[in-house]
Amino acid sequence: MKIEKKSRSFFESANNAIVGIISSFKSERNFRIHFLVSILILFAALKLEIPRLKIVLLFLAITYVLMAEMMNTSLEFLTNAFVEEENPNAKRAKDAAAGAVLISVIGAVFIGYLVFFNKLEILIPALFERIKGNPLHVAVISLVLVLLSTVFFKTFFAHGTPLRGGMPSGHSAVAFATATIAIWFTKNWLLISAVFLLALMVAQSRVQARIHGWWEVLSGAALGFSITLLLLSLFLR
Repeated sequence: MKIEKKSRSFFESANNAIVGIISSFKSERNFRIHFLVSILILFAALKLEIPRLKIVLLFLAITYVLMAEMMNTSLEFLTNAFVEEENPNAKRAKDAAAGAVLISVIGAVFIGYLVFFNKLEILIPALFERIKGNPLHVAVISLVLVLLSTVFFKTFFAHGTPLRGGMPSGHSAVAFATATIAIWFTKNWLLISAVFLLALMVAQSRVQARIHGWWEVLSGAALGFSITLLLLSLFLR
């Protein structure tokens, strides 16, 4: 049976392409992450006055990553549509596509490192000296990094949402990060006991409300404590 090909105008093809991009952005979490990170990187490159040729290299690397992510998504949809049962070859195809995305990301990170190296070489020591010895800056940065790390791990484990449920517990992480900051700056054992007890109560409330399990709460506590203690030790010796 001969299938008649339908001719489409340029605008129809472009419209379908845009729909595909929007669909990928809405349905694929990894595509959204790569897209938003790409915007931040390009903004940083413009803000730091990176040379135009290097910005072109960044743009090409970003384009390659986003294309690889969309091709991976397309292959997954096609495989799921035509392969109903578990098939080793289908799994190999999906793994290979995911590997292509990983390779593109590694290449983009390497290019980003080369592009930003000269700026980072100047900025990092100056930033370190500015933060060092300032307790308020260290405390705020610690809490921000704890929150960002929590969102990252929630996204990585793909359980719950960035603000509710999942691994690890964000409330527990922030509570124990705050407790660590309080303990670092005071020698009053009564205050230390009260702050630590409050952190435990926050963690226990998340379990009691059945939002988190004990393992998620303990992981959050360990994450908040370790990140905060590390930064306090580095900047406030």
